[in-house]
Amino acid sequence: MTIRRVPTQARGRERVAAIVAAAEAVFGEAGYETATTNAIAARAGVPVGSIYQYFADKQALLHAVADDYATEMLAVYDALLMHGSQDPHILAGELLDGLAAFGSARFGFTRIVLSAGAHPHLAGAVQVISAQVADKITQIIAERAPHLAPSAAHTIAQTVMTTKNAMLGLAIQTKEQTGYPAMEAVLHETRLLLGAYLAARMRG
Repeated sequence: MTIRRVPTQARGRERVAAIVAAAEAVFGEAGYETATTNAIAARAGVPVGSIYQYFADKQALLHAVADDYATEMLAVYDALLMHGSQDPHILAGELLDGLAAFGSARFGFTRIVLSAGAHPHLAGAVQVISAQVADKITQIIAERAPHLAPSAAHTIAQTVMTTKNAMLGLAIQTKEQTGYPAMEAVLHETRLLLGAYLAARMRG
């Protein structure tokens, strides 16, 4: 986490957690560029000076949110590494559905992550998340297809991640334009797409 002073007492840690949660909410609602530290402080219920006590600027807050987001997202993939299906078609659905459920729970920042390519100042915050996710998916694939060379497993993981992110972005856009059933139709097609791809590439 990009923090200028690490709190040592429980009260300080709780305040930092509240600031980071408020920053995620405000970033998701207003957008990173429009969000202000005053709005974040108001949402967290702390003086704005408390933010600068722990974070140098809004960019540092963005990275703190990204770190927290990545930690919880990677836990989703850790669970799949341990308990995910060996069947590529089922595994594809688990990969997509696990991330979709997580993304819905953290919807505001998920939209920032999926649109980071259009905002160069967000790229640094998201780049680390993407690399960590690619590594986790590589582990999941390699464990289920040990015949693959490590480089091949990594390329497959990057393809899955890129496709998944693009289709989730389309699903979100579709939901906003035409409603939930249309979004579910996009997710269904994505499961089929990823399932067929993984089955072809992981076959021994």
